Amino acid sequence: MQTLIAAMAILSSVVPTGSLSSQHEQASLDVIALNTTFIQWATINGTNLVLHQPMVSTNCDPWSFIGWMTMYEWVMGQHEVYTFEGDFDIWTLMSRH
Repeated sequence: MQTLIAAMAILSSVVPTGSLSSQHEQASLDVIALNTTFIQWATINGTNLVLHQPMVSTNCDPWSFIGWMTMYEWVMGQHEVYTFEGDFDIWTLMSRH
């Protein structure tokens, strides 16, 4: 976390972060509309579960930092995104590589 605070301080000194807030908000809404999620298969107390985590959220979710890094990798062609539609749900997932 200390590294991120230092990085944010450097960014703020180079680029006025106020000018980025509207762009960040619009980008967040666009990414949220894609409904791309992380999923994890888990067992809790002997019960199998599928855990869902949105890539990016509008609140201050710490996972959003990881989600934005992953979105950057997608833009750079390091991942692919697929949508799977079933009888009960639609999952939009990103490939591992």
